[in-house]
Amino acid sequence: MPRSSKQDAAKHRQQVIEGASELFRERGIDGVNVGELMGAAGLTHGGFYRHFASKDELAGLAAAHAITTQAETLGDERAFIEGYLSPEHRDDVAHGCVVSALGPELARADEPVREAFVEAYRAFVDRFGDHEQALAKLSTMVGALVISRVTKGDPLSDEVLAAARGALLA
Repeated sequence: MPRSSKQDAAKHRQQVIEGASELFRERGIDGVNVGELMGAAGLTHGGFYRHFASKDELAGLAAAHAITTQAETLGDERAFIEGYLSPEHRDDVAHGCVVSALGPELARADEPVREAFVEAYRAFVDRFGDHEQALAKLSTMVGALVISRVTKGDPLSDEVLAAARGALLA
């Protein structure tokens, strides 16, 4: 079987990163094996190490991709806050906030994984203007989303989202 061109290899690598971004958020980094990551991109398990040094490297790239993608779709601040603190976002873990889905796992990851995340997150924060206010707002949003996911199914879940939205949009 002929080998892929460099262009195909770059395309396949990006497909794996995008698929991993969703799978990791949905099931956690440890909840997905290399075969599943490659299969989600329509590729075979054997090619993984041609694209990535390790699953941890892919986790950092996938987290950075998720943040970058979210930053590209921000819109205005009010719309972002309303969308982020919505039941729809709470319920769509695979396409939602990577910090709320993978924060504890990323915190325990190797330094290169955390560095990839920090670089992308710093750029994300910078899109909000005032650095200190952005950090406070984003921290409030992430905390509210995590609590609302933990309490999903109980009225408290929607109350947490509404309270955070109210506080941030007041």
